[in-house]
Amino acid sequence: MRALIDPGAQMCLISENAAQQLGLPRQQEKGVITGVGLRDSKCKGMLYVTCLSSDEKYSFNTEAFIMKDLTRKLPNFTFPKARWDILDTLPLADYNYNVNNSIDILLGAEIYATILMHGMYKHGNLSLVVQETHLGWIICGRVPQSFQCNLVLNNIEDIQKFWEIEDIPAQTLNTNEEDECVKYYKETTTRLADGRYQVRIPLKKAGLQKLGHSKSKAVAQFRQLEYKFNKNKHIAQQYKSFIHEYLSMGHMTISPTKQWRNAREAREASECYLPHHCVLRESSTSALRVVFNGSAKTSTGVSLNDIMHKGPNLQKDLLSLILKWRQHRVAYIADVEKMFRQIWVHQEDQSLQKIIWRDSPNEMLQEYQLTTVTYGQKAAPFLAMMTLKQLAHDERSNYPEAAKALEESFYMDDLLHGSHSVSSAKQLQHELQKLLQSGGFYLRKWMSNYQELARTDNQDTSDENNYYFKEMESRKTLGLQWDPS
Repeated sequence: MRALIDPGAQMCLISENAAQQLGLPRQQEKGVITGVGLRDSKCKGMLYVTCLSSDEKYSFNTEAFIMKDLTRKLPNFTFPKARWDILDTLPLADYNYNVNNSIDILLGAEIYATILMHGMYKHGNLSLVVQETHLGWIICGRVPQSFQCNLVLNNIEDIQKFWEIEDIPAQTLNTNEEDECVKYYKETTTRLADGRYQVRIPLKKAGLQKLGHSKSKAVAQFRQLEYKFNKNKHIAQQYKSFIHEYLSMGHMTISPTKQWRNAREAREASECYLPHHCVLRESSTSALRVVFNGSAKTSTGVSLNDIMHKGPNLQKDLLSLILKWRQHRVAYIADVEKMFRQIWVHQEDQSLQKIIWRDSPNEMLQEYQLTTVTYGQKAAPFLAMMTLKQLAHDERSNYPEAAKALEESFYMDDLLHGSHSVSSAKQLQHELQKLLQSGGFYLRKWMSNYQELARTDNQDTSDENNYYFKEMESRKTLGLQWDPS
């Protein structure tokens, strides 16, 4: 073993490789070792070791904490030995002090103070000092012609994140839980007579038993919302319009009144009340969006999202989508109108999506339940993307090219696709609209670098409108926007 004596170190350290060579029993030690190298390192355990001098006339015991690596090889390079006669007469602790080699053990200040003896020689011209210790004479001084500039980078994690932004991640395999979630979706999802899909919320096993009471909290937060309405009439008007649209489209209905036979049956009823609030987005076509908070804790400290499976990430990487999209001569984009809300939730699960609402403080508080996939729930992105994939699978025989585009060219509700001719682009545009309409989805806001594709039914296509690539949802675009003209 080769040891480095470091009077500035507060503990003794040993490398993982050296610890394995010794084969001594180790004790578990948890902690972080700082001050060795540029980064903090996790402690991998601790050994009790006995160290002997090379002539075996002196020994000492110490505890040594295990690190993966101690330091680089020292000295930095092999150099000629110093020309000093006294070095030939003294029993050195390391006769190969000039050879670049690995460090196995680092002995700290406590050991340095223990082994130090009185003998010392200095050579002023060579800037060398030899010090007598119980392990032999050790040499200190400047290595000849050793000039090195070290640049220490702080916040190295931020630098790493900067490059990760531009990285296209490799495809990852689903976990067993995610595979079970996909299996559950396929077993419980049905397609209704009008072509739309009805899904079940993927709940964890025995998750409903962990939900507590949630109505009182939802009522309290709704009263706070009404207080906000009184202070801002503009927000109140937009919020009420949003809720009225939910009601008129059947995406929200009055909760049916149920009669419980006893108090226990009422307690065990599967229901959850979701507090709701609004998010203002000036850059969006719909400036106000109501978010139903599936992460709100119930009386047991457990939320609806806590008992819900997230499902695998079916989202395409946005950067790779844009790179692929830019290869086409004819480029076009569109989005699915109210994508989440076009997917029905099974009636047995709608009681988990209850909300409190009334139009005016003069009215009684009313219970409603949401009937579609709800923005703000953990499983919503999975259910939406999985439904698009299911639609592509079901309609592949009728629209083969459009089904492929549906599977490969969507970023959540946004289509990024293209063709190499205007005629093929028009044909695919028509098929995509037909395919999605068969499942109750509608493509809108078509934009293209060819006006023939941008002009669709009942749509104002102004060249002044630029398209921002999900700058609110993804940092990977770095604020990228597209001017189709």
